[in-house]
Amino acid sequence: MKVLAILLTGILASAVSGQKCNGFAALCTKPLNQVAFPGTHNSYAVGSTASANQNFNISRQLADGIRMFELDLHLKNGVVELCHTQCDNVLFLDAGPLSSTLTVFKSFLDSNPGEVVIITFENYDNVPAATVAPLMSAAGLTDYAYAASAGTTTWPTLADLISQNKRLIVFTDRLVDYANYPWLMLTTDFFSDTFYIYWNITALNADCSIDRPSGVKLPLLSVHHAVSTPVLGTNPRDPNVVYVPAVASVATTNSYSNILLHVATCQNVGYFPNFVRVDYYDQGDIFRAVDAINSVEGQRDGGYKTTANTTTAPAAASTGTGTSGTVGKPGGSHSIRVRGLWEAINALTILLLAVTLTFHA
Repeated sequence: MKVLAILLTGILASAVSGQKCNGFAALCTKPLNQVAFPGTHNSYAVGSTASANQNFNISRQLADGIRMFELDLHLKNGVVELCHTQCDNVLFLDAGPLSSTLTVFKSFLDSNPGEVVIITFENYDNVPAATVAPLMSAAGLTDYAYAASAGTTTWPTLADLISQNKRLIVFTDRLVDYANYPWLMLTTDFFSDTFYIYWNITALNADCSIDRPSGVKLPLLSVHHAVSTPVLGTNPRDPNVVYVPAVASVATTNSYSNILLHVATCQNVGYFPNFVRVDYYDQGDIFRAVDAINSVEGQRDGGYKTTANTTTAPAAASTGTGTSGTVGKPGGSHSIRVRGLWEAINALTILLLAVTLTFHA
């Protein structure tokens, strides 16, 4: 038996040495809690409304290398939908049923056996676990889902997750049912989330305050790296402040140096940045920066498509199609001046909405 164990260990080591985990051989032997994952804020929010946060849909994000996704759950006529604030496509954003997006993840995991993916649900309408779980099962995702013990500091390596075919990690911010669905894990049992509203890059990079759970240090860290523009109110800590993404400066915000400066602030207070979430991931250097955190910079297949950190937006057009068929707003070929105009229109739209709601209150 001892000889057999030695042989099996040697075979496994040989397999690991020849494989790539999330695109890199060096990541295979790292436990999940020692790996940084490039992520998107409001991953589903693709469209032409003021509530959009991304240019490309989740299928494209997966193909480009995003591995951590944030999905907002709302109920619309009894159907679980992915919506930003409210489920309409006039002032807000409705990306369609959760079930449709889950099939995108299933297709990707089926076709990419060396990839580990993170999904976190923000459950705004308190959708029960018993409602979410059947949607996951119907999409064929529950077999992929890994169940960890709450608060664990010991995670499998990426190679272990891949060999077990448990390559999907699912978190939600409320209403778990560990007895029946142990793979649907409460975010506040596992990771801290940094504060998420800043008006300028200097303030963002200098801070690693924990927003959820407030001031509590958990084993994993999700870094929200984005700058916003205030619309109604100027205090970012005011729960009633209204804001939109600072689209005009997003390439600067997402630059290699700015992401690493923000991450370094967190590392200096004892955190490892497991999830780094950005707006408009296609602009800037999210992949190169995360690779640097993982000590694999320069080893990514296909290299890096860096958006210049200058006064112009990327040369290539970056329109996209959302999961519900909505078309992404103009991007790459437009100048910062035009993108600034778009941001102003977004801000005006939100301001008019806020005034209207206040008037009718």
